[in-house]
Amino acid sequence: MGYRPCLADPDLWLKKQTDRKGNHYYTYILCYVDDLLVVHHNPKRVMDRIDSFLPLKPGSIGPPEMYLGAKLKKKTFDDGTVAWGLSPSKYVQQAVRNIETFLKTNLDGRYSLPKRAENPFPCDYAPDEDVSPLLEPDVAKFYMQLIGILRWMCELGRIDICTEVSMLSSYSAMPREGHLEATLHVFSFLKLKSNLRLIFDPMDPDVGKYDFV
Repeated sequence: MGYRPCLADPDLWLKKQTDRKGNHYYTYILCYVDDLLVVHHNPKRVMDRIDSFLPLKPGSIGPPEMYLGAKLKKKTFDDGTVAWGLSPSKYVQQAVRNIETFLKTNLDGRYSLPKRAENPFPCDYAPDEDVSPLLEPDVAKFYMQLIGILRWMCELGRIDICTEVSMLSSYSAMPREGHLEATLHVFSFLKLKSNLRLIFDPMDPDVGKYDFV
């Protein structure tokens, strides 16, 4: 088919392509275990070609609705521009429910999600200045699990928490009680604002070669 793997990520395959209007671009095939996502001006033709030698699940070929736990949906703006949006709302909501259930029956009821969090971090909180007691090993393990969940949310489009998650991730080796409480605060924020969506700008960037000098 002429695709080659990306040097940075072997699960991303790319090929130079020309669309119906004569515009040159790269077409992509994204692979993740048993999920395939094709970026092409005629994606069905590519999927049908793959299906001819690698049979796909019947009825699975079509416009993407879900990918890696995130919902994909087109949005049309007032000027007629159409763009794709990515939202991990279903993953976020389920993660929050699982954590609330876990906290009710584990860790002796010492921790819970704040009732309402308008921002990812509590006001004036600085993780590097936290001197609260270190977490016990079993609680520290739970902390690392929470960080893993949050990092995946960032991958799925929740860029609004990337800074806070990056800061909290750096304390995974020796987390403190305050770090765990701040992490639960992030989940409370996600519970309040679980339906945010990241829209991908379909416009071609105006970048010249001299911009890299």
